[in-house]
Order: sequence, then C-alpha cells, then structure tokens
Amino acid sequence: MTGADIAKELGMSPDSLGRTAKFLKKHRLLVEAGGIGRTTFYRTTPYLAFIGTGFEHREAVEEWNPPELNVGEPRSPWRKKADKEGDPS
Repeated sequence: MTGADIAKELGMSPDSLGRTAKFLKKHRLLVEAGGIGRTTFYRTTPYLAFIGTGFEHREAVEEWNPPELNVGEPRSPWRKKADKEGDPS
C-alpha cells in the first residue's frame, strides 16, 4: 500500500502519517526494511511483533536495542472534573 492509501485507511492525512512514521522510527518501533527508489518499506521491531519460538525470538532480537520510551503515567479521566469542583484528588 502507498502512504496515501494507509493514511486514508487510518483516517489521517498523509503528512500526519509521515510524522507518525518518523516518530516511530526515531524510537525504534518501526525499522526500515529496504526500499525501491524513493519508496521505503518498514516493519515493526521484533519486540512488538514476532511469530516463533522463544529461542527464535531471542535470536531475532540479539542485534536490536530495546526501544527507549519515556511514557508517563496515564492521566485520570476524572482529573479535570475533580479540579473544577475544587477536589484535590
């Protein structure tokens, strides 16, 4: 599929898809898997998607560094409502 086709299927603009792919590539969640001309092919890291035995998985990730993500704790969906009511919790 082309980037435009993927963006359409996901309900986003091609520019947004490009920025998202760049972010995922930066954090090593997507890796380049070759290309033809200006078209680049991507695949997910073996950390996210791998089909095989545990031994095969270890061999596949031997050459990879784990993705470095700084993900904070999710915000409570009630946080804004509690702040408006004056409740500190």
